[in-house]
Amino acid sequence: MEIKLNTHRGHWTIFGVYAPREGREELNEEFYVTLQKILDKVNKNGYVMLIWDMKTKVGNNKFTNIVGTNGEITLNYNGIKLIDFCKFNN
Repeated sequence: MEIKLNTHRGHWTIFGVYAPREGREELNEEFYVTLQKILDKVNKNGYVMLIWDMKTKVGNNKFTNIVGTNGEITLNYNGIKLIDFCKFNN
């Protein structure tokens, strides 16, 4: 789902996304490729908000501006994909 808003603070693009469940690596790869293509088309002068259910466990290893150290220990495949995606887009 995509919503575009023009506000007094600027242009906002809001996405509602739902990732495939854990264990569906091929679908997850396709999901992130598609998400990147969509984000590449967004106005870079505006704001982007992602509201999602990513089915992730990102662990508690610190990745600057992405993950802090207060999470649970578990890191799953979907969490690795999300961290990699955020590193690329950070």
